[in-house]
Amino acid sequence: MRKAIFKRELESCFQGAGVGDGLKMEILKILFDNPIDVTPQYILQKKIKNLDSIGVSVRGIVQNEELVSDIVSLFQIEDDLQLPQSLRAQLVHSEEKFALFVGAGVSKLMGVPLWDELAEHAIDYLSSNKLLNFSEAEKIKLQKVSPKQKLSLFHGIIEKNEAKKFYSSRVQ
Repeated sequence: MRKAIFKRELESCFQGAGVGDGLKMEILKILFDNPIDVTPQYILQKKIKNLDSIGVSVRGIVQNEELVSDIVSLFQIEDDLQLPQSLRAQLVHSEEKFALFVGAGVSKLMGVPLWDELAEHAIDYLSSNKLLNFSEAEKIKLQKVSPKQKLSLFHGIIEKNEAKKFYSSRVQ
């Protein structure tokens, strides 16, 4: 079972069922730890342990069984992972948290820019907002400057709240 979903996934369920803002907010509050957060994903509440509990929670306020089914299906994971049966059983029945390390390709598929792309976008952002002139921006891009150095420059020029908006807009 997935513990987080992209907000746009759930929004498509709401649109398909013609759910109004009031009901949306009720559903968000019963299912997620961060219903009002600006992040691109909703994080499922810790007390929800399985797909059935998602269905029960949503059925408590929604009469549309198709909508309930659509929402539950967002959290279902297709089982295409090849694991030894003993490891699979341990992961499924464990109450402990575990971390999965994957390559950059996974985040790229989710719409997150690669490190060097993000740094280029940051310099473009400074230029488009007239915090760097065109010549300065091009000079920084053409120099052998690491993405970390470009982002450090970005943070040295821009205010913290504006930086948060910038990062939020980079995740699709």
